[in-house]
Amino acid sequence: MAPRFLTREAKFVKHIPWLQHVFANSPLEHDIVTSLNVDGGLINNEPFEKVRYLLNVSVAGERNMPFGTPKEKESSCAALEGFNTSYDTFENTVLMVDPFPNVQSTGFKAERDLFTVLPNTLSAMLSQMRSKPGE
Repeated sequence: MAPRFLTREAKFVKHIPWLQHVFANSPLEHDIVTSLNVDGGLINNEPFEKVRYLLNVSVAGERNMPFGTPKEKESSCAALEGFNTSYDTFENTVLMVDPFPNVQSTGFKAERDLFTVLPNTLSAMLSQMRSKPGE
């Protein structure tokens, strides 16, 4: 997608949870903010950690877990990550449905020759390397 300018009220920009530390040190000077935005997939195509962070903020609030300082956030998020990674204790999860498959499936050929095994192995390795280890 082409880069585009986005104009919005500063109050909405200031409340983006993962940017609050930026605005604490460099406050916005105007009530209206215009920014140049690029497709996020260029940098992080699957921002699971942002969604997970927002879910953690919500659950921490419900459980009265400390979340005021960076150290408290880190501690609470670590506790919630352990809680949410176990199938018998989790309360929420992040599920991504990828609507744009890379290629049309042609079916798997179970052949032992090197020119079939090598591309299939390389394809499997690339697919595994593209996923995030923590997920």
